Amino acid sequence: MIPHLARLAFFASVPFAAALWAKGYVANGDGFAAGILAGLGAVAASVAGRDEEGDPAWVAVPGARIAHGAMVLGLVVVLFTAFLPTLFGHPPVAHFPAPGAHVTKLGTLELHTALIFDAGIALLVFGAVVRAFEHLRHAVHETDPKEAP
Repeated sequence: MIPHLARLAFFASVPFAAALWAKGYVANGDGFAAGILAGLGAVAASVAGRDEEGDPAWVAVPGARIAHGAMVLGLVVVLFTAFLPTLFGHPPVAHFPAPGAHVTKLGTLELHTALIFDAGIALLVFGAVVRAFEHLRHAVHETDPKEAP
């Protein structure tokens, strides 16, 4: 029962993480919190997993296949949004539209470069959390006491 709930918790954490990312400038939350929430949801599903016999065992972390790519993409997005303004004579990490200027909205979602920057942070943090726990899972399996002679 618990492994199934943990897997559901992961799939429920993704929309909540997206909400944290999208509403970070209107309410409490941001890209870092979104990445942590999605990453820890994936880790919870892994830690609460069961092996083929039904015994408690760490299973592959959901999203482990895309974690490295998410980290690389997140880093590229962060660097791009941080340093692109310097090509136009603005300081690094200058966001557009500028403070006080009109911001285009999609419903209640305000579209500006800070949103893109936070998406990169969320991908970077999610990938880092998942990769770290996937490495930890492999280290635990290398020294599994069940496999000792």
